[in-house]
Amino acid sequence: MNENGRMVQGQSSSSINSKMCWDARESQEHGVDTMQALESLGFSRELAVNTHADMAINMGEFVLTALFCLTSRFRYEIIFSGHHITSRIATMVEFEMPVLLDSDEVAIAWLTWMLETYFKNRIEILTPFEWLEVGRQNFHLLPWVKKRIAYDLRESEYQASPRCCTCRTDTRTIVRTISNKIKDQGHEFVIRLRFDGEVLKIDTPEIFLAIPAQGEAWKNNFQISASAFLNVPRRFLRDYVEWAIFEERLHLNRLLISDTVIKEDISAQLQISVEN
Repeated sequence: MNENGRMVQGQSSSSINSKMCWDARESQEHGVDTMQALESLGFSRELAVNTHADMAINMGEFVLTALFCLTSRFRYEIIFSGHHITSRIATMVEFEMPVLLDSDEVAIAWLTWMLETYFKNRIEILTPFEWLEVGRQNFHLLPWVKKRIAYDLRESEYQASPRCCTCRTDTRTIVRTISNKIKDQGHEFVIRLRFDGEVLKIDTPEIFLAIPAQGEAWKNNFQISASAFLNVPRRFLRDYVEWAIFEERLHLNRLLISDTVIKEDISAQLQISVEN
């Protein structure tokens, strides 16, 4: 192809496309070449000769093609397409895959996931390639599945963290009292949070606050900076406010309030009091 974008005589379109593929992959981060992974699965360039695609594979009752191109998102991707038509139903298959992936297993899992998404209740349409089963076994490697697993793990950790629920009105009173105290004194001070399973107790240098709460008793007491309550929103949308010490931070209704929380060991304090 010359500088004007025209094809030079004797230069095939397939060689030009291969050059584009190589340049695009070189410009991206290193990883497994998806096109090469597809060839190892049975995708053939010969089967795509009479199409506008680069490669294709016979899935049994339909042909799935793969085309390397610049998409509407202005990035190079591999577009898959195909159609399965019967007297009762027509299924149009179209999805994308990145040019580079972390491993061959991710490429196989990605392709398998997409095919089963289109033929969820008609798996028998697909030719029983061995790599389909390999793909199913590696669904956990897919980016969106990994995010879901990470979210579920973080959610389970949150549910296991020290938590309690207080009435919205009582919470407003606590926040207003501490905020006014900070403004009156003009300096920072430390607050201790305690929860025995029935009452949330808040100790400050001069006043003691306590409000009814629900939840499991905390195994530890916690210290936070009083200025954290200046970050609390003025309104709560729910009738109850959930207090949580998660990832060593204070959250109210999952909103981050304090960046640093110091944990106190209750058992050690009880042992000292008994010895005295």
